[in-house]
Amino acid sequence: MRHAGPEARALCPGPGDERINLGLISLYDVENNAVRVLAACARAAGYRTVEIYFKDWVNNSLDWPRPQELANLVRLVRKHDLGLVGISVRASAYHKVAVEITRALRLHFPELKIMWGGTHAILDPERCIREADLVCRGEGEITLVRLLDRISLGVDCSDLLGLYVRQGQEIYRNPVGPTVQALDELPFRDYTSPDKYFVMGRSVRQGDPMVSDPCFQMMNSRGCVFKCAYCYNSELSELYKGQGRYYRTRSVDSVLQEIKQARRVFPRMKRIRFDDEVFLYSKAWYEEFIRRYPEEVGLPFEVFIEPRLVGEELFTRLRDCGLDVVYMGIQNTYRVTHELYDRHVTDQKVLECVQLFHRLGLDARYQVILDDVEST
Repeated sequence: MRHAGPEARALCPGPGDERINLGLISLYDVENNAVRVLAACARAAGYRTVEIYFKDWVNNSLDWPRPQELANLVRLVRKHDLGLVGISVRASAYHKVAVEITRALRLHFPELKIMWGGTHAILDPERCIREADLVCRGEGEITLVRLLDRISLGVDCSDLLGLYVRQGQEIYRNPVGPTVQALDELPFRDYTSPDKYFVMGRSVRQGDPMVSDPCFQMMNSRGCVFKCAYCYNSELSELYKGQGRYYRTRSVDSVLQEIKQARRVFPRMKRIRFDDEVFLYSKAWYEEFIRRYPEEVGLPFEVFIEPRLVGEELFTRLRDCGLDVVYMGIQNTYRVTHELYDRHVTDQKVLECVQLFHRLGLDARYQVILDDVEST
């Protein structure tokens, strides 16, 4: 089994210590990779962890939590005797829902510790700490396990890096926590634990809600080499300065091993979607991937790409080893993307990419931004 890395165990409870039970709630996102990685790290460190996928995003709409759904959530927290609940708040659109869930849980469990994490919490911790007991500011794998250790040992956590901590009227604002530089040291996402639930409508379904999906989603990297003004990476890359490399990649071996492990529990797996911000790696990485992927995996795959990274030789070879779908951000015309978004891609380069994808027979899907002051 892969481990969470030696840095993840700042304090290790002994055999006589009582370990706290952890709950992680994903809001309207059954695909949530971050929750699965955090859960795997906590389990590897010896903590029982319950994943709760609370509702799903349907037709670009946030259907407000119903009383029955909140009641089912409360029942799960009580059933598993959770002592710490983390809520994944990926964007500001989820803030009000996170408030609703936090207050519902406090009504039934006044002593329960509630932590918010995710991109919204990282970028707007002051707003989030008004509701939560703790806000995880930064990547959570190392910070979460250190927090679990301290709570289990009864050690104060008000000075823990990566956390905002509210104790009564006092708020302790600690610096951003450490980033995981060696991604290969993280455990693979866990899809087999029985401690997984999907809450939606009147039903509570046990088991991971993604295992029946024919498309398996992979993350081979973290961060991005670009700083497009509309993207959270432009903010996070500044926030993490001094924490090591912002853009990090996994080895080809790590990527392929996770896919092969997942195939044993995804009976309908038909294709792979590499969900990285951009499918960008070293020449040696590409060479190894192109050589090994067809034989060891052999499924069609899709990637996200930026026009400046597209070249005919590379994409011809990627197509030949399974690439069949490409997602490429165009956003807008050169003038708009240059002036508003700090993206320096010419219209001619975009056109060349479109023509190349057509020649290669790739299913190209283009992303545009129209809701801005220049286009509406």
